[in-house]
Amino acid sequence: MTKKEFQSSKPHLIVGTLGHYNHGKTTLTAALLKLLSRQNLAKVIDYADLAKGGTQLSTTKLSTTYVDYTTHKRQYIHIDCPSLPDTDSSRQVYDGILEMDAAILVIDVTKGIEAQTREHVIFARQSNITHFVVFLNKCDEGTDPEQLDFLSQDIRELLNNYHFDGDNTAVICGAALPALQGDPKWEEKLTALLDALDAIPQPQLNTNRPFLMTISNTYSLPGRGTVASGKIQYGRISTGEEIEVIGIQNTNKMAISGIEVFRKQQIDQAQAGDIIGCLLKGISLEDIRQAQVLASVSTAKAHLQFTASLYVLTKEEGGRH
Repeated sequence: MTKKEFQSSKPHLIVGTLGHYNHGKTTLTAALLKLLSRQNLAKVIDYADLAKGGTQLSTTKLSTTYVDYTTHKRQYIHIDCPSLPDTDSSRQVYDGILEMDAAILVIDVTKGIEAQTREHVIFARQSNITHFVVFLNKCDEGTDPEQLDFLSQDIRELLNNYHFDGDNTAVICGAALPALQGDPKWEEKLTALLDALDAIPQPQLNTNRPFLMTISNTYSLPGRGTVASGKIQYGRISTGEEIEVIGIQNTNKMAISGIEVFRKQQIDQAQAGDIIGCLLKGISLEDIRQAQVLASVSTAKAHLQFTASLYVLTKEEGGRH
């Protein structure tokens, strides 16, 4: 890929779809991409490709998917998290949430708030996400308006209970599948959802601290080296800069030989808030792993003892009992 300077004319925000298994998160993602593609603001991706193993009838989603789109105000990276009927996907969901600035909480109005709905809200709270937009899905199925009002109140109460501003959170009543199929009535609800996302305040980026990035994924590029990807929490990083790989095993020092933003463009520099892949030479895939961190030299170190604040899920929240 030819290296070129990455230029962004709009601020960017990392969002994701959260909610209980089979409530329509991936269908909503596909519908948003299709709607925006007509304005040349996104690329259409089929539902099956987004689901990576799911079908429209059985929406089990096996892995995290990253897509991007643009509105007239912002550029978005959108994380569509796994969706499994049990807790096996919790780690992948949590990893996705750690990269989000804000989230779309998807709730099937025929089922209401379920265990993973509450669990994902708690994950978001623990990950310092500050803003939600709620999408009530399947409102085309003749739901009683009074029932919708009660559900909206329950959702606002749930968000308030976990210290979000539920009273002022946008709640959009829509239907992802008809919108994906091109129904103008429900496409308007997607536009309202995008407007609500655009109204979320732009996060303040901490670029003054030394560079630090948690590794969310690793893979090998034959003949080139090992790539560590993740979201930059602090600072800036440039191609050729020396960094350390810290945590879990011995600290390794090496130089970054390439930076790629969202697997699209090779760039010379990235900063806090960017999701990037760092090409590292001199380290094998076996010697680097998820949950380690990349950091500027001599600015961070691993600890064997630490003090932590622990939140244990109750039985009602989907935890152990």
